[in-house]
Amino acid sequence: GVLGTKNMLELAKEKNVKSMLYFSSSEVYGDPDPRFVPTPETYFGNVSCIGPRANYDESKRLGETLCVNYFETYKIPVKMVRPFNVYGPGMRMDDYRVIPNFTANVFRGEPIPVYGDGNSTRTFCYVTDALVGFFKVLFSDYNGEPFNVGNDKEEVSIIELAEIMSEIFDSKVEIAKVDGPNDAYAKADPKRRCPDLTKIRTKLSYAPKVDLRAGLKRFVRWAAEEYGSQSPFLSVLQEKKFSITIPIVSTMPILPVRCSRSWPVCCARRSAWPMCCGQRSSPLPTTSIWRSSMGRWRRGRKGRAATWMSWWWDELVLASWL
Repeated sequence: GVLGTKNMLELAKEKNVKSMLYFSSSEVYGDPDPRFVPTPETYFGNVSCIGPRANYDESKRLGETLCVNYFETYKIPVKMVRPFNVYGPGMRMDDYRVIPNFTANVFRGEPIPVYGDGNSTRTFCYVTDALVGFFKVLFSDYNGEPFNVGNDKEEVSIIELAEIMSEIFDSKVEIAKVDGPNDAYAKADPKRRCPDLTKIRTKLSYAPKVDLRAGLKRFVRWAAEEYGSQSPFLSVLQEKKFSITIPIVSTMPILPVRCSRSWPVCCARRSAWPMCCGQRSSPLPTTSIWRSSMGRWRRGRKGRAATWMSWWWDELVLASWL
C-alpha cells in the first residue's frame, strides 16, 4: 500500500494533476484517549507500531506522511480523507466487518454474533454521505490537509448495533456473544471511534444525512437481492421503499443523472443540465459509465471526463471516469 501510494504521487507529479485524493483511515488515531473522542484531525494518535493492527495503522500514517511531503516539496495538490466506518452497498459479505457480518448471519438463519463483551463503540457512515464528503474534499483547495469523513450523530456499542439490527427484523433474530476469530486482534481493537467533524463542516459545509437505522435497512435490502438471499426474516422489509435527498456539491461539475429503472430523476441544476429518464441535452459522449441492474459497472464508449449519478433502489452511486 505504501509503495502504491508513492507510485501514485510520482504519477501525479509527472501528469501535473489538478487534484489527488488519498484514502487514509480513522485507524491513524489508534485507540484514542477518551479526552479526544470525538477525535479531531489535530490528534496525533495512540498507535502501537508493533501491535497486531500495526501493519494497517502504520501504513496509513506513512501514506499521509508521503502525501504531505510531496505537497510541500513538489506542490502536488493532494488531500487526505480519514473515513470512519463507512458501510453500504458494495461491501463483501465475507470480509468480517461488523455490518455485513451481522447481515450474513441473519441470511443464514443464525444468531447475530457479538465478539467479546460488545462494549466497544463506533459511529457508522452510510456510503452516500461518505461519497459526498470525499468529493467535497477532492474538489477543494485544501491541499496537504487531512479531513475526517463520517457520521458523528450516533455512537453505539456493538451490542447496541446488534439490537438495532434485530429490531429491523422485528426482533425475530437472536443475539449471541461469542469468541472472536482472532483474539489478539480483537484485544487491540479501539474502545471508541467517533469523528470530530468540525473541520469539514466549517470549511466544506459537510453534513451527513442518513441515520443508522435507515442505512442498515438499505444495506440489508441491497444485500438480499445481490446475494439472492431467501431468508424468511426478510419479509418485514419487502415492498418497502426508502428515499433521501442528497444535495449536489456546489463545487462539483454539473452531474448528469442516469436512471437504471426508468425512475424520473432529474439533475439538481435542471435549468443548466435538463435530464430525465436517461434523456439528456449535454455535449458529453453518449455513454461513459453506467450501472446494470445486477449492480456491476459496465464501460461503454470512452469519452471526456464525466461523473455520473445512478440510482438503483434507493442507492446513490458516484463514479468518475477519465
